Amino acid sequence: MTIKVYLAAGFFNDFQNEALNYIEKTLDSLPEFDVFSPRRETKLDGFEKPEVQQKVFDLNCKHIEEADLVVASTVDKDCGTLFECGYANKAGIPIIYTLFDARLDDANFNLMLSKSGIAHFTDELKFMDFIKKLTKKNIKTSKVEYEGEFE
Repeated sequence: MTIKVYLAAGFFNDFQNEALNYIEKTLDSLPEFDVFSPRRETKLDGFEKPEVQQKVFDLNCKHIEEADLVVASTVDKDCGTLFECGYANKAGIPIIYTLFDARLDDANFNLMLSKSGIAHFTDELKFMDFIKKLTKKNIKTSKVEYEGEFE
């Protein structure tokens, strides 16, 4: 059974793009995931007419609402990503937060993020291990058998 994923992430600098590349590659490598990544689906240059901006906003919200899971990259705390996560949380969509940033030796997650997600990761291998264990059923129940430690 396919798991629909909305990938919330900033893609405005090299660090955000590096993290997003890893997450896209990881999720794309697993056939049970159907990933909607705004970076790949909507091409904006920042000078769109208001009606184009509204169309993109509506499309992203629609994909969040239809998602089984949101995976969010919190590199540099992009405000659009944080909005998408709040929107998903209010809609009852489970969220996994990631922070894959080589600039940080010791990363912590904000209380509001850590309490609104089903898991959060700074370690790419732990994220990969966890994501491989997800099923459509255990996402909704938040009962993922995971032998590693959640960060």
